[in-house]
Amino acid sequence: MTRVNAHTENFCAAIEDSVKNNTSINLTKWIHLYSFDIMGDLAFGSSFDMLQSGTFHYFFNLAHKTLELIAIFSRLVWLFPVVKAVPFLSNDYKSFHKWVVSHVRRRIAVPPPVRDIFSWILNDYQRKQKPSWQDTENLYGDASLIVIAGSDTVAGTLICLLYHLASSPDVCQKLRDELQSCAEERANTELRPDELSKLPYLQACIDETLRLWPAVVDGLQRETPPEGLKIGTEKKSTWIPGNVIIKTPSYTLCRDPRAFSRPDEFIPERWTTQPELILDASVYAPFSLGRFSCVGKRLAMMMMRRFISSIILRYELESPCKSAQDAFERQVKEYFTLTPPDLEIRFIKEQKR
Repeated sequence: MTRVNAHTENFCAAIEDSVKNNTSINLTKWIHLYSFDIMGDLAFGSSFDMLQSGTFHYFFNLAHKTLELIAIFSRLVWLFPVVKAVPFLSNDYKSFHKWVVSHVRRRIAVPPPVRDIFSWILNDYQRKQKPSWQDTENLYGDASLIVIAGSDTVAGTLICLLYHLASSPDVCQKLRDELQSCAEERANTELRPDELSKLPYLQACIDETLRLWPAVVDGLQRETPPEGLKIGTEKKSTWIPGNVIIKTPSYTLCRDPRAFSRPDEFIPERWTTQPELILDASVYAPFSLGRFSCVGKRLAMMMMRRFISSIILRYELESPCKSAQDAFERQVKEYFTLTPPDLEIRFIKEQKR
């Protein structure tokens, strides 16, 4: 938690000049810098220091180019070996993999003073007497997955949440009132994770953002059981044979009017005082379910609660104009993870009441 707090303070310090000069910042850029710095620190024991430099690290640029490639060819898995053999298509991927390999080897040679997330994965790998080639490739894959999955997903959610808070001043003020009430009880703004986790409206704002903008928009792949799977009702059902790869886009499920009333509207109250707006809660599973659910859920929630509480207690957000709102929602993309477009937001020092 201490390291997350430190990076949150770094973010606030990084945008301070724009606050003093009353100018806007590219929110999308700065939140990506923030989330990658945190995951570099937590995953490998060293930050990418992007907030300090104000520029994207080499690894960030390669990772996003690789994600675009994976998103395009994930439905054509049989074609991927061909893509890897074509230089102009695979150069970024090969550079990305080369960087990951060198970073993992350096991490093995020089362990950090404090255990990080990668320590647990590395311990499992090193327990194998003779790791196979595939074991080693899995190690490299896990190394890149930790940072990308842990940073891109959180960044996308934070960008969209701040977009909605800026576009909905009443919602933002209601959240600020809840946070200030809790902060006043402790006579400071440094709220503990357990305190933040008990704030219903803060959680409702996060839940509503994850409903409208799932971190993995297209959903995750699953395999039907050997005996097959029947879905639907008795009157109208579909039979899917066994051992078939299936998935349903989370975005589609969570905006289905059969599951949520007024599905395209940002209404945090549906998770608190207006439960009648939820018609079928079973479709909402932003971190997936079962043994394949996201292991980073608690960390992600802690990061998001800490960041949002710090920002809303310190700053007011200038509402983007209607055309900017329309452009933002129209330009959100999906490259395995949610990819919001650039968003200019002006932060204003919160006036103490």
